Amino acid sequence: SVANELCPNMAIVAGSEIAALLVAHVGSLRRLAVLPASTIQVLGAEKALFKHLKNRNVPPPKHGIIFQHSKISSSPKSVRGKIARALANKLCLAAKADAFTKNPIGKDIKADFESRVEQIMKEYEVAKAKGKIGPEKPDIDYRNFDNEGFGDRPPRRERFDRPPRRE
Repeated sequence: SVANELCPNMAIVAGSEIAALLVAHVGSLRRLAVLPASTIQVLGAEKALFKHLKNRNVPPPKHGIIFQHSKISSSPKSVRGKIARALANKLCLAAKADAFTKNPIGKDIKADFESRVEQIMKEYEVAKAKGKIGPEKPDIDYRNFDNEGFGDRPPRRERFDRPPRRE
């Protein structure tokens, strides 16, 4: 309810819970309004971002707090990044409107976001039908491994590039 009063446009676009989490994470609505959309997209995923910056073999995060939005969390993995980027762009506009102009543009921004999500999903379905995108990879079920005294995890991969440890 506080988010609906403090940042009504953001609450309309992303929901009051996500809007409140973003404002609380940054500290104030004015600080959030001056952030670029790319930063808003990865707010809450700083640990993963810095892990990527330290080691380029680790993939960068696609979303942080905004992953809780139903359009992102329920979409296929291959399009989550695009939808997260679209939501971050619209949240950036809504935050600027809430902080500086107080114009009620939330419904227009939400309609733009929903149309963009529909476009992304249509592109995904077309690519999937053409065979450019394979089926979603399921998470590995470790219970199917032949566990030889290893509990619920698969047997350890042997490393041949260095000698075995002495005990």
